[in-house]
Amino acid sequence: MKPMDPGAFDAQSKEQRILAAIVFTDVVGFSKLAAQNEARVYAALQRDMGIITSLCRAHSGQVLNTMGDGMLLCFTSAVDAMSCAVEIQRALHAQSQTIPATDVLHHRIGVHLGDIIMSGDNVFGDGVNIAARLQAEAKPDAICFSKTVNDVIKNKLNLDAQYLAPRQLKNIGRVEVWQVRPIEEARQQAISDLLSAPLELKDDAGGAVGFRSIALVVAALICLVAIVFLVRMAAHKGVPPVAQAGSYKDNPNPRLLKIAAKVKQSMAEGSESPAPDSSKSGAGNGNSAPSAAELQAKLDSLKGTYAFDQAAMFLQGEGKSLPDAANLAQSFADLGDMKRWLDAEVDAATASNKIACSMTVSGAPTEVGIYRDPTGSGYMVETSSGASPVPFTQFTPSNIAAIIQSLMSHPITNPQPRAQSWMGEFQQQYPG
Repeated sequence: MKPMDPGAFDAQSKEQRILAAIVFTDVVGFSKLAAQNEARVYAALQRDMGIITSLCRAHSGQVLNTMGDGMLLCFTSAVDAMSCAVEIQRALHAQSQTIPATDVLHHRIGVHLGDIIMSGDNVFGDGVNIAARLQAEAKPDAICFSKTVNDVIKNKLNLDAQYLAPRQLKNIGRVEVWQVRPIEEARQQAISDLLSAPLELKDDAGGAVGFRSIALVVAALICLVAIVFLVRMAAHKGVPPVAQAGSYKDNPNPRLLKIAAKVKQSMAEGSESPAPDSSKSGAGNGNSAPSAAELQAKLDSLKGTYAFDQAAMFLQGEGKSLPDAANLAQSFADLGDMKRWLDAEVDAATASNKIACSMTVSGAPTEVGIYRDPTGSGYMVETSSGASPVPFTQFTPSNIAAIIQSLMSHPITNPQPRAQSWMGEFQQQYPG
């Protein structure tokens, strides 16, 4: 899939009409939540918008507008748009399992493929209006999409979507609507289906229930306990990696579905559950708890790619047994806030209003200018010999520190009072 042509969305005085896939997001009950604790809710909103923005860019999309607690994303492909919407809900759900319930925001998403009109910085038209109305039809943590989207993706994406029948949308008319259920609802339904599966116990020739049936009941109970264990373990997973188009499964825990399928098959066939193989226990068992060395290696990997938010969630969940995990988790959460600030400042920078700093380029100190790569793939680094995009993960810690230092002295938008503290935490985690 080719990245979106940024020229298609350049602000111009002349109106232009284009066909685009629109993703519209909104936070459920945001005004009420903000009235209860404004600072906390706005911090949570910025955190979630950072995740949504990153996933949008990863799927070749562009953030066209932010409207209070909502976001308007645009894609040239309905497949990319829908894949991004699903990944957003996956990432937000995974995050919700690792943070306090009071910090969780529930987002609804609407997706539509249609005409939009661009005029300067304004975006409007039926494509935007229908996506917004579809968003309002969705359950919290769910995605509603139109027939035009369904016609494009139905043979390309593997989604467990429900047809909701035509809906009368305000000022729009009747629109056929499909919905991808909230992840937790889909998971609970899978468990409910398993529990409600019929279990037939046949008498043996002597009239008593045979040992085979008793073993089947015991096997089913063991599998149910395993399901509860897996659900709890899932709560300690970090934000999943961005999926490629078409790779998403509605239930994010395929192991859970496999166990459910095996139990149903056992019930249907009356097969005995094999006894556990004691030879597979111990260090060679894939289900054994990871060692301290393995946990540290995973943390080092996240740290090495500047995956600050994922590192924080890992330390709050799977890696909480590591030394000083709680303090490290807070530090990486702060660095996640720092990264969102850096991204926002780079987004605000332009070729004529660059972030100026001194970096080490090819082993030599070099004066550079930094602004957003128009394709959204990284930071544009401009030197006297030209400009080239550089992914954030390819910057050395000293170069990232140089960008922070420059923005502390000469911010593109507004000064950040936490920048000095972030700089200290960054240098503590990335000395040199």
